[in-house]
Amino acid sequence: MIYVIGAGPGDPSMIPLKALEILKKCPLVMGWRNVVDKLREYIKGEVVYLTYTNQEEILQKYLKTEGDVCIITHGDPCVSDWEFLERIKAFKADVVVINGVSSLNVALARLGLDMAHIVFATLHARSPQDLRPLVAILHHRVLIAFPYPTADGPQRLARELIALGATGCKATVLENLTLKDERIWQGGLEELSRETRHFSDLSVVAVDCRGSS
Repeated sequence: MIYVIGAGPGDPSMIPLKALEILKKCPLVMGWRNVVDKLREYIKGEVVYLTYTNQEEILQKYLKTEGDVCIITHGDPCVSDWEFLERIKAFKADVVVINGVSSLNVALARLGLDMAHIVFATLHARSPQDLRPLVAILHHRVLIAFPYPTADGPQRLARELIALGATGCKATVLENLTLKDERIWQGGLEELSRETRHFSDLSVVAVDCRGSS
């Protein structure tokens, strides 16, 4: 059986109890280092680290074997890891998803919003989401996005939105949610596009164009 486990938004105390029970029994655990290492005290089996460059090779090597395999992902695997889930399901049909708390949930709490007020996009994908249909409704909904997982991911997102006609909008970047070094950047979308600082690859961007002309 393959278990795909959502580790939560960052704080290891927010991982579901069901996920911990499965991790403790799993003979092989795979995942990104910055997620797996936060949970090492609960892991009893062999650990294999995934990276953006080796994941296909690792999946090919281990998912065709017999026995249980646990794959730990950020947040909730059903929120933004649909491509990754599809690749996993291509190896075995018996895949069980253990849902977790997404950083999307935490971002909404920080911003005082709920799902009725937003539109969501993720650029954590090999084929990033087309932003054009979303720009047309940004005067009515707040865009919450997982930007490109790079140090300038929020800036790249801002520049793409501006090029598509989103102007006069407020922007918020929430970094490392639920961790001790959690930070919030706020300003205009144009200001974000010119920002020179490096953001964490665990960032969430909110773009609010409501009220702009």
